[in-house]
Amino acid sequence: MTLTHIAVFIILAIITRLWKQTAVSGWVMMIAGIIFVFWLQPVSSIRSLEFWLPTVLFGIVIICWSIVTPPEIIHKPENKWSVLAAGFVILLISGLRYTGIQWISKFVNPPAIWQVLIYGALVACLAFAIIKASEGRKYYAIGVVTTLLIIFSLLKYQPAALEISRIWRQLNGQSTKIAGAFEFTWVGYSYFAFRLLHVLREWQQGRQSMANFKDFILYITFFPSFTAGPIDRLEHFQKELATRNSREINEDFLEGGKRIGRGLLLKFILADSLAMIAINPASATQVTHSGWLWVMVYAYAFRLYFDFSGYTDIAIGISRLMGIRLPENFNRPYLAENVTVFWNRWHMTLTQWFRTYYFNPVTRFLRSREKALPAAGIILFTQLSTMILIALWHGISLNFVLWGVWNGIGLFIHNRWAEWQKDRAKQSDNTSNRDFPSTVRKFASIFATFNFIALGWIWFAIPDFSTSLRVFAQLFGGQ
Repeated sequence: MTLTHIAVFIILAIITRLWKQTAVSGWVMMIAGIIFVFWLQPVSSIRSLEFWLPTVLFGIVIICWSIVTPPEIIHKPENKWSVLAAGFVILLISGLRYTGIQWISKFVNPPAIWQVLIYGALVACLAFAIIKASEGRKYYAIGVVTTLLIIFSLLKYQPAALEISRIWRQLNGQSTKIAGAFEFTWVGYSYFAFRLLHVLREWQQGRQSMANFKDFILYITFFPSFTAGPIDRLEHFQKELATRNSREINEDFLEGGKRIGRGLLLKFILADSLAMIAINPASATQVTHSGWLWVMVYAYAFRLYFDFSGYTDIAIGISRLMGIRLPENFNRPYLAENVTVFWNRWHMTLTQWFRTYYFNPVTRFLRSREKALPAAGIILFTQLSTMILIALWHGISLNFVLWGVWNGIGLFIHNRWAEWQKDRAKQSDNTSNRDFPSTVRKFASIFATFNFIALGWIWFAIPDFSTSLRVFAQLFGGQ
């Protein structure tokens, strides 16, 4: 998000909160959310890409909602009108090309309207087929989950993204020689995919609460948190929507304003200032003094935190202006006394998502096997694989895998150390450890944990393996 996006979001949030008619403000939020998804998508050199990616998103949303929602709710008039309104807004956006105003047509660079109508007809046919096939919905759900994961993999793997860029250019009659992986950027895909996967998995397990289409599309495309989270749960978001106008507006405006101000300070002042000295692939090869390298590594660690935490504060603050309370995402992670606590405080909604839909199910499965692995083996596998998956979420490349392995091993070592300490405490009445000053012990734990995490960010920041190794060597006095 840019400052312009943030300013517009703040204005809209205040308007929707001050609007006394809840039903009308709900429609405004839904329509604005659709428009903002197109607005947030950056202009691409690939013709019409900035139109098609959001449009495909809304097609997936309609299909997912058709899968998880009972037919009797789908056929309610309010839902039919909501679907038609969403389609009409997208159709209006596609008609911008016919305005003749250059800056408006560049807004999304829409294709010919007949292409949009064909796509809409295909989505409608598929949605009708899903609604009719009540017993076969589980297969459609599997298909959508698989599709979301495949798209995710293609976007995160640069060679695949480059090939998609070339194919799309070829279909458009554009030159493939200047194709690049980064021109195929789908803003917000990770976060709306996580929300859709959450909804589908909950439905598959029989736990999903039902939502009308207006609430559902607003949940997926909620503009304050669309690009950088937090990742809310549908049932929590529905409760917030239902009760948002029952809260004290002055308190929400005050607290929302504070969070927005804090976020702007963290992101646009502190994070952007630290970016000038934080370690990066270029500076890593130019600086040889170990002292300066440590400064650059620490700067990167804090820059990353201020940047991400700042965006989260802005999202939570804007949502608070609307009367909606999003879940917290950071809780002073660099003051954690061990790696486990750090990952319970850093990007909390992401780690909770992976814990719910990967770590816990895999752990239960491995423990339930007739020939179960040793407890330590299960812990090693689940912690290591979970952190590698979180790493791959950032990008499918060696440096991210190494970052995941680094943190996974750190979690496993701490787990074993904690178990050893528990066993030792049971077997001994020795209180010598408690005689050691708790303040010193706490400070040492925080210092060690922070440095472990900060060193791990080297893998995150530098794509080249040999350069990363050279940085590690220079940090500790090597060449």
